[in-house]
Amino acid sequence: MTPVENNILVSTDTEEHAAILEKQLPGSLEGFPVVVGVDRSKQWEIEGEQMMAKVKPVIDDPSNKWILKIPHVIRMDPSVQTEYGEPKTGAVAIVVDSGKSIKEVQSKVPKTIGGFPTTFGQVENWSVGECFTGNGKGCDRDEDDNGADDGSN
Repeated sequence: MTPVENNILVSTDTEEHAAILEKQLPGSLEGFPVVVGVDRSKQWEIEGEQMMAKVKPVIDDPSNKWILKIPHVIRMDPSVQTEYGEPKTGAVAIVVDSGKSIKEVQSKVPKTIGGFPTTFGQVENWSVGECFTGNGKGCDRDEDDNGADDGSN
């Protein structure tokens, strides 16, 4: 059996604050190593909202409305492609009626619209909202973000 190391994690909002805390905190408390980390979730949320705001005019552009006439397409939404939770680029999410329709619709839509990559998925209704999934296999809200996100979460 491999031993599990437990740490005490202290989170802060910036690299500057992390550097200050690392100087002020002991290296360990009662035998547990103290690790200082930066929680960027609020910053990433703001960046993601800004990216989606840039995508919105592309979705609203009348010259792109032809996509809504493709069979199985329900709507287009602004989306953000992420990597380990960090927003990387805005994207145009093409929402289809069924996971089985994704490949068919992909073959009819360009890889980019207005300079933004396209992502594809279906929407499943949840009592507290919707879940966008690109794999056509349903949504699992308990699943961790495991990295390369194609905008389908």
